[in-house]
Amino acid sequence: MCRKAHGAAFATWGIIDPDRFRWTSGAESVAGYESSPGKQRHFCRRCGSPLAASHGGRVTEVVFATLDGDPAQRPAEHIFFVASRAPWHEIADALPRHDRWPPGMAP
Repeated sequence: MCRKAHGAAFATWGIIDPDRFRWTSGAESVAGYESSPGKQRHFCRRCGSPLAASHGGRVTEVVFATLDGDPAQRPAEHIFFVASRAPWHEIADALPRHDRWPPGMAP
């Protein structure tokens, strides 16, 4: 699902504290749709770029590629659905991998 939504081998999402998230500008250009029960994917109405995801109406994930600056975070693990990765993409690091939602992360 992430490959199709992003048109890429994988998507790099940042898990965030929903209490600390807010749109600082352009909120009127953000649209969304329910991609699975309880999960809303948000995208730019103008260009279609994926932006964020929410669970229960609160943004809990942001697409790192849309951030203007360095998020100051680096990947700690491959957390979503490694079993369904693109067959032509090899993960070339030793970070932990999960075929499904890691324990305690399922929405």
